[in-house]
Amino acid sequence: MTSCLLSAGRKRLASFGFSVALRTGVRYIENIAIFPRQEGTGIIKRHRIEGPPDLVVEILSPSTSRNDKVCKKRNYERFGVPEYWVVDPVHRFIDQFDAEDGKYALYGTYSAGGLLNSPRFSCMNVHMDELFARLLPDD
Repeated sequence: MTSCLLSAGRKRLASFGFSVALRTGVRYIENIAIFPRQEGTGIIKRHRIEGPPDLVVEILSPSTSRNDKVCKKRNYERFGVPEYWVVDPVHRFIDQFDAEDGKYALYGTYSAGGLLNSPRFSCMNVHMDELFARLLPDD
């Protein structure tokens, strides 16, 4: 995934604990965020980006599931994050949302044996079995 994104001209891939500040007062710590390729669309600082990234991948945990699926999704949509993935490691599926005219539409739901293709990154193909084996190596 990293080589795909770098070849697509993305500035940076951050994972686990990177802060995304959509605007003053709206800030999240994300699992994975892919930063803008275009100058002026986001300001990259040492431990955060100010402005919307091109893609956010959220890995659910039981304690934050509702917030991630409802509140964060609504804010990412509102502030112009074009693609948002919600990874459910317990039930082993991913809901992939893509912004169409500023509103998220469910682009796909992927589970065991599936292959996720990004509408924004043509080189990105994620095999669900490989992904969940990495996320949950002890299963």
